[in-house]
Amino acid sequence: MVLVLSEETDISTRDVIDWLCYTNKRFIRINDTDSIDFRGLKLTNENLEFKIFIGDKSISSSEI
Repeated sequence: MVLVLSEETDISTRDVIDWLCYTNKRFIRINDTDSIDFRGLKLTNENLEFKIFIGDKSISSSEI
């Protein structure tokens, strides 16, 4: 899954989203106006794992 961070009014991000849709890629867009809740941060020598919640959607770092 592709994580897209942007401003809500960013026009070029819309072009990126259109391309992701055209190529059937999974993505989630987070805008500067979205409320995000970070949970479960785990840092090791090998990797960083976290889970974010945006409204009723949850995303694990392993999905990105």
